[in-house]
Amino acid sequence: MTKKWDNQPYTGDDLVGTVTGQPTDGDPVAYQLSDLSGDTAVGTYPITVTVGTNPNYDVTTTPGTLTITEADTQYLKVNYEDDTTGKHLRTDTDHGYTGTQSDYKTAGAIAAYEQDGYDLVSDDFPASGVTFDDDTTVDQLFTVHLKHHVDTVTPDNPHDPGTPIDPSNPTGPQWPTGVTETDLNHTVTETIQYRFANGKTLRRRTKSA
Repeated sequence: MTKKWDNQPYTGDDLVGTVTGQPTDGDPVAYQLSDLSGDTAVGTYPITVTVGTNPNYDVTTTPGTLTITEADTQYLKVNYEDDTTGKHLRTDTDHGYTGTQSDYKTAGAIAAYEQDGYDLVSDDFPASGVTFDDDTTVDQLFTVHLKHHVDTVTPDNPHDPGTPIDPSNPTGPQWPTGVTETDLNHTVTETIQYRFANGKTLRRRTKSA
């Protein structure tokens, strides 16, 4: 008997002995096969037969084997996409045997992108992790969508160019020029002239804001 490794005991329906020479109406042959419940690693294991009390038979046995082969290697890919520019940022990959759990998580990469000025749009990688499937023809694919973070700067909230946008991330994106108090506040003068129909000025009013 053979099976691919899945870290589980063999549970096939064929884990029974083949009895030959027993009459159709004869007593069943008493026997027991060795316990395979602890044999889960890759390798070959003997299947021995322990014969019980069979007063009507002269029983001979032939042992069998259980061979556990290496499981298929499966692959997953996680694509990171910039939705603001439409650019592909990167692809992370991981691999493992069918039925095993991947150690990969997207949280670390997303946190790094957020420090660089991105916002998370969506992440279809399961938070509980991924178990490698049994399809060797198709990789397991996941996508993380990100967009550029936007801060609105107002005259009441100026900033110093060259300083970190996020004070907790001093090496991250910095404020550009044009965001100081002087840049954001300007004096506008409005002059209104009142004229008669003949074109003569009646009065002039000036207002600054």
